[in-house]
Amino acid sequence: MTIAEIQGDGAASDYVGQKVTTTGVVTGDYQPSGQFGGIFIQSTTPDGDPLTSDGIAQLRKEASR
Repeated sequence: MTIAEIQGDGAASDYVGQKVTTTGVVTGDYQPSGQFGGIFIQSTTPDGDPLTSDGIAQLRKEASR
């Protein structure tokens, strides 16, 4: 599933709360103490749709509590 498909073109993803798998390049690592507790992944093949995103934040489960 692409990042754009996960994000969708609305205000919230249709996949909130579901486990999904995607690929991309890690462009930010914010896992150290005091940071938001996850990574940022960027698509290597943008879809060109201005309504969808080509990047996504992935949070550790513990960090979102």
